[in-house]
Amino acid sequence: MLNILGKGSLTAAFLLAGSSVISFKLLMGQLGIFTMISLSLVLSILIVFPFYYRQLLFTCKCLTKKEWFMICLQALLGMLLFRLFILTGLKYTSAGEAGLLLGTTPAITCCLAYFVLKEKLTYKSIAGILCVIVGMISLQDWHVV
Repeated sequence: MLNILGKGSLTAAFLLAGSSVISFKLLMGQLGIFTMISLSLVLSILIVFPFYYRQLLFTCKCLTKKEWFMICLQALLGMLLFRLFILTGLKYTSAGEAGLLLGTTPAITCCLAYFVLKEKLTYKSIAGILCVIVGMISLQDWHVV
């Protein structure tokens, strides 16, 4: 039962993440970039907070200054700047192309972990990176001059 629940939750998360790019593109004309980022993060907090507030309060009391710094740095780079770059890029491309580019994020993360953090690449990681590369090449609109 937990296996099915986990797979269902993961599927729902990917559907929400994938549809967020399209939603942002639709709202691009009505709202500014920082307004959309703020609203999406506030909405996320309002939805998640009631379920995890006890764990959050307990964890907040246990964190050191260094851990708080790392969490804030992750929030800045991983949430705010990532969304800012995605939304800024949506001005110059279609939602479909942005979704494809967003799909390359795990492969890029894997490559960065290898080069920056010196993590080992597994066969599954290499296969995933190759699939992303082949997929991106196959989706290119080739023009012969």
